[in-house]
Amino acid sequence: MENSPRQIEKNVSASFGYVKKDMLMLNDAFSDIHDKVQHLSLNHAMLLEQITKLRTEISKVSGKKVTKTKTVTIKKSTKKKDDLAKIEGIGPAIKKLLWKNKIRTYKDLANTPVQNLREILEKSGSMFKMHNPSTWARQSKLAFEKRWDELEKLQEKLDGGVVKKIETKNVKKVATKNSEDKGIKKVVKETITYE
Repeated sequence: MENSPRQIEKNVSASFGYVKKDMLMLNDAFSDIHDKVQHLSLNHAMLLEQITKLRTEISKVSGKKVTKTKTVTIKKSTKKKDDLAKIEGIGPAIKKLLWKNKIRTYKDLANTPVQNLREILEKSGSMFKMHNPSTWARQSKLAFEKRWDELEKLQEKLDGGVVKKIETKNVKKVATKNSEDKGIKKVVKETITYE
């Protein structure tokens, strides 16, 4: 049985969807590992600091000089972070990527030019390049202003953060007579719009 071009297109589209989903899952797993490494580094720094304090206390008690241990301090941002994944087109991995690039709130995202967002995505690898941030600022502005109903209506028109394509199909043709010009027929096309 031979596949039609339409069927082949559907199969390719479905396969691409699965590949994209797998890539996003791998990216999320990578981000989780990155977070765990950062957490372990922070714990390591805290343990080194405690070891230094204990050595100092031991040296006071025993009177012996203790060599210092190098301590590493990791600054954590005190700035509030918004859940940027509420923006259509942003998943957990992109949210963490934006946070890493100091875009932590809806206001930050709303004020970031689209070109800057594209550069961040492109620099972060092929899994991020495919995303389109063109509506993120508009969505973020609505979220920042707590206009949740408007945001929801906008997101209904989006797919992956991009406006859905509109397809029109001719349903039927209806012939009507023009009252002024007898015998001349007009063809009226009725269309259905799919979003």
